[in-house]
Amino acid sequence: MVVVEDWAHRPYGHFPNRFAELADGLADLGVHVEVLTSRGWLHSNTRAHRWTVHSYGRVSEALARAAFWIEFRADRKSRAPGPVIIALVSLLRTAAAWHEARRVAQRIVQTGAAQRCGIVLLNMRSTPSVLARGSRAVPWIVHQFAVNSPLAFVDRVRLPSPARRTSVRSACALAVPSPEWVPPLQRRLPSVTVAPVRLAGVRPVRATSGDSRAALGLHPEASVALLFGTHIADHDPLTVVRALAMLGDWQLLVVGSVNQMIDSAMADDDPLLRRAIRLRGTVSEETRDHALRSVDLSVLSFAAGYSLNSGTLMDAISYGKPIVVSTPSAAAEVVVRYRIGETFLAGDAADLCRAIRAVDHGSIGSSMAGAQEALNNRRIATAHLELLHDLARGDGRLLAERSSTVRP
Repeated sequence: MVVVEDWAHRPYGHFPNRFAELADGLADLGVHVEVLTSRGWLHSNTRAHRWTVHSYGRVSEALARAAFWIEFRADRKSRAPGPVIIALVSLLRTAAAWHEARRVAQRIVQTGAAQRCGIVLLNMRSTPSVLARGSRAVPWIVHQFAVNSPLAFVDRVRLPSPARRTSVRSACALAVPSPEWVPPLQRRLPSVTVAPVRLAGVRPVRATSGDSRAALGLHPEASVALLFGTHIADHDPLTVVRALAMLGDWQLLVVGSVNQMIDSAMADDDPLLRRAIRLRGTVSEETRDHALRSVDLSVLSFAAGYSLNSGTLMDAISYGKPIVVSTPSAAAEVVVRYRIGETFLAGDAADLCRAIRAVDHGSIGSSMAGAQEALNNRRIATAHLELLHDLARGDGRLLAERSSTVRP
């Protein structure tokens, strides 16, 4: 198996580490795993792993750098890239990943490390139709990020025009976070299987040294709620700040670049932030683990209708912490299904206060154990293997059609 992540060199908190957790799950199943990155892995020297990490060769690196510079020049002009720029960047990134991943996959088979090989690509923007044309022999699964709806995906990713569509099925699958995404994207990508498959899973808890609350400056007896996240438009930290300010017996811990969204709306001396502890920017894995271990619950606050998988949700489940999450959202569906927390109406601070007080910490333990088992990395990895197997047999469409829920 080749797992490709072209942002592994960037410090984005938990986001670029999801490929590592998927690779760990595959290795647990006895799969020979090799990881391919564009410019190396930021945490390769700080985290134990059982698989080899490669970087792009000269050809793929040149293609990836060309895509970066095109985007960089567009950003310097302070305007959103047009469709031509998006298409060109997408094509260059896809070509870079396709060229190098095929080479690594062929070497794995030729050296006898495995009889057959599949590829999983984690990418911010690629062109599935190009991968479809080149994936007759080696099955691919493509995960996309940074889009929150099928229509947004269509706008961001270059899809084939009606005149260039083909009814020939490829061995390429586009993994999506929700079954509702399948019909609109399948109509636009008839040669690619579209299937709901999770990426983020529950991971093993790592040991931390010392007292986690003391390490973060938290009061040892306080009730603490964690808001952890990145600076993206679909996050809503201000509702959480307002709600926690209403709860005098709770302390708020804000971790990550989501603090930038608070900084842009509030002054540091704003009374609403008086009792909050804030760890800005990208934090180390040890700090992340301290934060997850030290709190009483995690709060996930999104714009209404957020439909992507949440790595922060899986982190909270990994540590067995109750979750309070905004609804409607894909994360709220998980919390309700496994009975591991409470939901509140997106943007409603008063309803968030109610939800925090309604959490029954004593009864969540058994439900949390069930969620941890159902959503662990091994099951996530198994779902990928099943899809790759069906793609190799040409049964990807059947698998997608019978998938009425996200796997697993």
